[in-house]
Amino acid sequence: MMTNTPSPWFSKADDTPAQLKTAGQLALYNLLKAYSLLDSEVGYCQGLSFIAGVLLIHLEEKEAYLMLRFLMLELGLRKQYLPDMAA
Repeated sequence: MMTNTPSPWFSKADDTPAQLKTAGQLALYNLLKAYSLLDSEVGYCQGLSFIAGVLLIHLEEKEAYLMLRFLMLELGLRKQYLPDMAA
């Protein structure tokens, strides 16, 4: 997964092997995977990583998941990520 977030939390040191992820990358993967399992209609959408990344910078992983779920399902943001982009 790729982010353009300049946070060191999502950056990998040049001397680490490619298969190792930073804590931030792993949290981002976990958050997006969990949401994709919850909402199969949206599933994984690359654009969600920008929202998820910001949430993870400010919140713990569990709280970020709950906030993403709230934003998507309660506030209707998921309409932006449906295949037909109906919003």
